[in-house]
Amino acid sequence: MLRVVNFVSIFMAILTQPEQNVYWISDEDELFANPIKANDTKRMLQCFTSAYISYSLGELGVGTTRIDEDDRFDEDCAAIPDLVAGSTAELLTSLIREHGTLPDVPAEVPSGNLSKKRGRC
Repeated sequence: MLRVVNFVSIFMAILTQPEQNVYWISDEDELFANPIKANDTKRMLQCFTSAYISYSLGELGVGTTRIDEDDRFDEDCAAIPDLVAGSTAELLTSLIREHGTLPDVPAEVPSGNLSKKRGRC
């Protein structure tokens, strides 16, 4: 939780402006698995953002895709960053396995190390 909340808080510090409203909608992963964990995550977010952001934000909302209506739009929107983060992590891990570190020059993607994950239809 600490790493994710710290990362989100850093993004907020970089990308927000004074009095801007921010809403974090997440899938129901371990950060929001139950009301106790959700409150812990929200409190940690408040602590980190108050340490990183010197100006006042507008409304800070935290919720899960449980609020999604029948159209599943919120669920779909939450899936996009999950897919991007997962594929980026897998690519970087594969490059480090292949080269021992991240290469300084453009390198080919290691062909045999990436999974063939496909979306569910």
